[in-house]
Amino acid sequence: MRLFLDSLLSFRFFVLLYLLPSCLAFQLTSFGPKNYAPDSIVDTTVNTVSPSYGAEHGTDILNYEYYDDRFHFCRPETVVQQPESLGSVLFGDRFYNSPLELRMLKNVSCLPLCSSYITEPDIQFFKDLISQNYVVHWNIDNLPIATYAEHANPGEYLLTPGFPLGRVTKEGIHLYNHYDIIVEYHTTTQNQHRVVGAYVKPVSRKSKVVSDPECSTSTSPEILPDRGDLTFVTSYSVTWKYSTTPWATRWDKYMHGPSNQIRWMFLLYSGIFDFFLIFIVCLILFRTLNRDINKYNSAFLDQEDVQEDFGWKLVHGDVFRPPRRPMLFSILLGTGAQLLFMTSAIILFAIFGIVAPSRRGSLATAIVALFIVSGFVSGFVSSISYKVMQGMLRKRNLLLTPFVVPGILLLGALFFNVLFSIKNSSSAVPFTSWLLLIFLYLVFTVPLSFVGSLIGFRSREFVPPVRTNQIPRQIPSQSIWISTASSAFIGGAIPFVTILIELYFILDSLWFHPLYFMFGFSFFCFGILITTCVMISIITVYIQLCTENYNWWWRSFITPGFCGVYVFIFSIIYWINRISSTSFATTLLYFGYSLMISILVFLLCGSVGFFGSFLFVNKIYGSIKID
Repeated sequence: MRLFLDSLLSFRFFVLLYLLPSCLAFQLTSFGPKNYAPDSIVDTTVNTVSPSYGAEHGTDILNYEYYDDRFHFCRPETVVQQPESLGSVLFGDRFYNSPLELRMLKNVSCLPLCSSYITEPDIQFFKDLISQNYVVHWNIDNLPIATYAEHANPGEYLLTPGFPLGRVTKEGIHLYNHYDIIVEYHTTTQNQHRVVGAYVKPVSRKSKVVSDPECSTSTSPEILPDRGDLTFVTSYSVTWKYSTTPWATRWDKYMHGPSNQIRWMFLLYSGIFDFFLIFIVCLILFRTLNRDINKYNSAFLDQEDVQEDFGWKLVHGDVFRPPRRPMLFSILLGTGAQLLFMTSAIILFAIFGIVAPSRRGSLATAIVALFIVSGFVSGFVSSISYKVMQGMLRKRNLLLTPFVVPGILLLGALFFNVLFSIKNSSSAVPFTSWLLLIFLYLVFTVPLSFVGSLIGFRSREFVPPVRTNQIPRQIPSQSIWISTASSAFIGGAIPFVTILIELYFILDSLWFHPLYFMFGFSFFCFGILITTCVMISIITVYIQLCTENYNWWWRSFITPGFCGVYVFIFSIIYWINRISSTSFATTLLYFGYSLMISILVFLLCGSVGFFGSFLFVNKIYGSIKID
């Protein structure tokens, strides 16, 4: 067996060395500053056309490639797709070279790009996207071009990545076909400049239909007709402005927003509430439990009958009785531990700047990489848990752990990917990328899970602090207020409330693609969430044991895990308020992915709560003296 493990690890290591350069080649070449001499061409790319919030009658969640034939956007002579990381592909980014030609420090008053002819069906497609507030994404020197708007408070401003396709007015739907581009630059040395800001103000101008495209100076807008076709001219202007902002802090402008104060206040209240829960648990541990344990141990030494005097101590002979369905329970715990490891590592990477919006696709790439290497955690925790639950089918546990939950989620993701492909969305992951993901999972994650399971099964056996009786104790009738459903309904809401505001911004970033910078908020919210799940689970288990109900295993998992159910309920409310699309495919995609996210939250929170409760139960029953 040892020879087999060594051979397996060696094979995995050499395959990793072979694949690593190709996987990271793009990532290592695009993050450093780039200097431009005067009149040199500045890198420009186009990305996708994606939804944005603000539509009055609902919006869609599908992304479209910029050079989709239905848009009729101007194209360069040769369209070249830019190489991207696996993470960018998974997030739906599709970068292509741009027809714009920007030269450093060279202002352009107006330059026509091309004339475009749109048929009536494509005009309706434009109208639908404009009414749903879709935006176009360009990049200048790897910096997303944004729309600049003054805030209500003097001196404050907001930056929104991308710019709208058009706007809906009383006289009709205006199509933006002229772009006033403002580029900020910072001078490092003589004749060496860096791009530190990129903004655009889109304008609708009535086009002149001539043989050669010309810049329009008309003050009338380009209105999409209700019937017939349309020919229009696309043009742009460029203005260069000097800025004192250094290249290292050029992304800071995207972080400004009025929501930060709200998030800090909510985070403060969540922290205060979390400390209140910790205080309650400490009160239970250091006062109530300490008093009960001392009283029980004194009575034991005096040979007194304590069977009728104490609640949670009466079930000491059944508290470590294995739960029902230990196979399923252990697999869910293993996956939850894997998610805990992944989430903690990703947030720490973001805190230290390893994962950042400036590193395109780095977040999704980190998620994939950490999921692959964390297979060991899943297998190890699952096997240890299965041993503690006295499971006998260890080989089956070893085989099922890496396939049950990931397999279900993979099948769901593949089904939704087919829907994206049918809708011609850029969110559809290419088939080759799916093959790469499956290959990496089978070659790395599954063997690592097997190794973790083997090590877990060969580890030292768990010895409970008290013996388990052969005959189960009868459980008294329980009040409906302390049933599993009631505790889950109440206990799951508490950790959900601590992440409510941050969840709102995460969903905005997920569906409407604003840049998500505030990983500091995520760090504190995640810490509060973990602590709250542990505290709620401990309090619930303590109350349950005091009522002489020793079936605490699943309840300690379900109660904090019910936070995932509230996440799904919140997703429904979010849908009603922010999306409300009438498209069946959009509805199915949204609620399908929301359900998958809720399942992951359920497993993470449930596993954390169980681990805390297990340590709590092991500690308190190890402190009493049993004959």
